[in-house]
Amino acid sequence: MADINDILVVVNKLAKKNYYIPSYQRGYRWEKQQVTELLDDILDFSENREDQDYYCLQPVVVRKLSFDNIETYNIGNENGEEWYEVIDGQQRLTTLTLILHYFNEQFIGKNKISEPNIQYETRETCLDKIYIDEETNLACCEGKDKLSNIDLYHAVNAYQYIHDWFTEERDPELDNNKIMSVFRTMVKVIWYEVNDSSDAIELFTRINMGKIPLTNAELIKALFLRRRNFDSNKELRQIEIAKEWDNIEYALQNDDFWYFLNKEGENKPARIEYIFDMMFKQEQNRAKDKGNLDKFNKQYGTDEYKTFRFFAKKFNKVSINIVKECWEEVQNYFSALKEWFDDPVYYHYIGYLITCGVTIVDIYSMYDNSPKDQFLQRIIDAIRSIVRDVHYTVDGDDVSFDLSYVKDKELIRKLLLLFNIQYMIIHNSKSEHWYIRFPFDLYKKQKWDIEHINSFTTYEITKGEEQVKWIDTALEDLRSLGINIEEKDNSLYEEIERFKSNTVNSLFPSIKYRLAKHAGEDVDEDEDVKNNIGNLTLLNAEINRGYGNSLFVTKRKVIINKDKEGCFIPICTKNIFLKYYDTEGLSKTIWTKANRDHSKYLLEIKETLKDFITKIEKQ
Repeated sequence: MADINDILVVVNKLAKKNYYIPSYQRGYRWEKQQVTELLDDILDFSENREDQDYYCLQPVVVRKLSFDNIETYNIGNENGEEWYEVIDGQQRLTTLTLILHYFNEQFIGKNKISEPNIQYETRETCLDKIYIDEETNLACCEGKDKLSNIDLYHAVNAYQYIHDWFTEERDPELDNNKIMSVFRTMVKVIWYEVNDSSDAIELFTRINMGKIPLTNAELIKALFLRRRNFDSNKELRQIEIAKEWDNIEYALQNDDFWYFLNKEGENKPARIEYIFDMMFKQEQNRAKDKGNLDKFNKQYGTDEYKTFRFFAKKFNKVSINIVKECWEEVQNYFSALKEWFDDPVYYHYIGYLITCGVTIVDIYSMYDNSPKDQFLQRIIDAIRSIVRDVHYTVDGDDVSFDLSYVKDKELIRKLLLLFNIQYMIIHNSKSEHWYIRFPFDLYKKQKWDIEHINSFTTYEITKGEEQVKWIDTALEDLRSLGINIEEKDNSLYEEIERFKSNTVNSLFPSIKYRLAKHAGEDVDEDEDVKNNIGNLTLLNAEINRGYGNSLFVTKRKVIINKDKEGCFIPICTKNIFLKYYDTEGLSKTIWTKANRDHSKYLLEIKETLKDFITKIEKQ
């Protein structure tokens, strides 16, 4: 993309240019709703603009034609005027032209105002010949039937919608001169001019496929780097800003950094736009706090270019001081983000808050002009508010949480994530060097389940082939424990053989029960215990659903193998299956209440999160 000379072009200036609409463009198709909504918006702006400087329309993308292009396209250009090929925005440009033409025909006498000169490659230009018939009060085209071509049909209809709006759909007492003045001098279009070497057809295709990098970031970059912002002695600063811009973009392209900042890892063609959006939303929140949100939204709009309009207003006056102040503010925001990313405590706590849905703008509000210790306390308080409904009781050596998979699934997910993060903070802080960070990028790129550690009856297996696979895996894993079912329980072995020969589904529950019993599983544990947080952990959905309703020994083997392969297993989940919480070493291959596995796990959760969750005295 080439530099943009004038980012916002007022309609008066737009009207003095010449436009060429090539054959690859679809014809004019605006309907009544689109035309009247535009007029309604401009009217609303004219009546309620207060200190607003302009009303901004979406981009018109153009390419300035060379003299060779003009000759090739056979454009009549006796006066050697400049012409622009319209790549995108033909619909808006045509509607603006029709409105200006209506002003000339209905409200202005001999001294006509300028109208855009539009020439089409494949059809005759007739916009300047459209008029309102005084007898019928209908829009017509001089010397042509509007049905002669589909584009003329829609243009004449649009002219009729404009006429109806001025004569029927608004208060007749409104001042036409005021509306005309606002329309010509305060309505602006985002002007996006590409260089002469651009392939216009390719660019048009990309725009209409939604892939053009016509972003707020690119438009704002043009605001910062316009040559007129810098005098001859300040060009070095222009180069410096461009380089600093690239450095910020490069840093944000690091997925570790980017996913730390985003709840779902939302991507942008230019990630620096994230900072501009932060600045916009921060100001929007201030307006909301003051009760001025409606006014703010009217001023900058609510579409995808609202952030650009916000910055364009800052640059209304050309001044190196404005550039300096705005760019320093951008750098301050980025410096804060980088500080949080580099600091291990901020990184984990802020990453957790963002993952749980707290906005980066709210976090920045906690940070702005706050002492470091106060900022950290605000973060901790925000985390406490997320898990404020988590309560526990203590009875001797036993800890109880009133949290169930059935009713508290999302709260448990947030608590288990915090458990992993706080565990890392505590254990890393005991070392001189922080050696491990929670990988928010991997966490957000994957789907996560709340896994039942002992899942004997939680999910039943109903398909015959899956039942056979479960039995074969269980037999193999039992052999790894030194348990040969054929020798230890011959009647069970014969039942298995009978099941496999006929796949008698009615036999499977009994076989599964007896095999789990041999493995030392808590087969008779009630569902309330199985669904309590003491039997739940966080696990990658692909791994979890891959091993299904398996024995603990099977799950343990899968976790160990996946960990060897380099898969991300949350540290506390890994600790469970490696039995690190079983400090007495009672068994590495089972997870049972009798071995106090649940109790030790709950105690670890309580000890790790005691600064965030609430103890309730036992009644």
